[in-house]
Amino acid sequence: MAIVSIQVSGTVEYNRIPVSASFTSGGGLAAYYRFFRNGVGASSLESFSSPVSSATKYYTYTGLQGNTSYSLTVHFYNSSMNTLGSDSITIRTPSEPDRTPPSIDSWYANSINKKSVEMYVSASDNSGVSGFYFYLNGSYVTTMYGSSGRYTFSGLSPGTTYSFGVKAFDIYNNTSSTVNYSARTLSNSAPTIISWYATQIGVNSVTMYVASSDDEYVSGYWFYLNGGSVSPTPEGNGRYSFNNLLPNTSYLLGVKAYDGDGAQSSMSSSSVITKKNRPANFEWDNGKYSGYAFNISASEWNRLCGRINEFRSYKGLSDSVFTTVSKGMDFKVAYYNELVNAIKGMSPPTSVPNNRAAGDFIYANDINRLKESLNSIL
Repeated sequence: MAIVSIQVSGTVEYNRIPVSASFTSGGGLAAYYRFFRNGVGASSLESFSSPVSSATKYYTYTGLQGNTSYSLTVHFYNSSMNTLGSDSITIRTPSEPDRTPPSIDSWYANSINKKSVEMYVSASDNSGVSGFYFYLNGSYVTTMYGSSGRYTFSGLSPGTTYSFGVKAFDIYNNTSSTVNYSARTLSNSAPTIISWYATQIGVNSVTMYVASSDDEYVSGYWFYLNGGSVSPTPEGNGRYSFNNLLPNTSYLLGVKAYDGDGAQSSMSSSSVITKKNRPANFEWDNGKYSGYAFNISASEWNRLCGRINEFRSYKGLSDSVFTTVSKGMDFKVAYYNELVNAIKGMSPPTSVPNNRAAGDFIYANDINRLKESLNSIL
């Protein structure tokens, strides 16, 4: 009696079973063989090129159903078609894998900010949702596992429209079609200048104070002189000095604030006039000393009046009207009081002498204090 064996030779799938069949002669030679399924011929009758005493043949049963038991048989025949031997096995195919893709149930923006958008997603599937693939403007971003949840798209640009896409997948790697959601990030709010004013005005420089606000933070400022950019600074609120200016000159000083997103405020401007050059100190032609007689020449007195008005102009005040004296005129207390009042109006650090009444003496100390109070003006 021949020895015949049939066995599985590979991976059994829901629709196919690979087998091998071996034959060893027990006296007769095999000329033909055929495979059967549930008693019905599955293969055609196959012949050997010449009768053999042993052989191994391979066959794959196809077109099967999932989760189904099959009786698989092989027969070997001699040249007269008499059966030399046969063998059978029973195999159950696995269940057919799920091919139904998941379905996206929800896909919407949970929150929208300037640089990020948080999306919510949920899906359903007959075998269970395993996770999601996320896309930004059609490009893959990342994978999230679970049947629902939130994902935040970050690193976005303010005021920009994006397409946010999602696909769901199940345990069999079936994927849903892509569902897209279009959303525009919030626009970037520009900073606002709150304060812009001069804290110190000099002859050749002006120091300005600036303060601003922003919905996030102010990164720094651009400064402008007569419309031209002077310098950027990454500092916050504070002071900035415009230097190398000309004396007694009007300047338009501007500033713009910018934030971390590059948004700029509108320009705030302030018109400032630099100070004039300070007049030179006044000196008498001849010293005036207490205890000694002294004279004041008409030219000295008139020169002092002129220098006082130079200081008044320097301080931004109008000229005072003084009596012009000439040689030979009597000196009057009214002339003296004119100078006292003109200097006092400039608030000198060194106080001026008091006014005098008609008939009062005017001393060398009074005359010198006029000069000292005038020269103390900064």
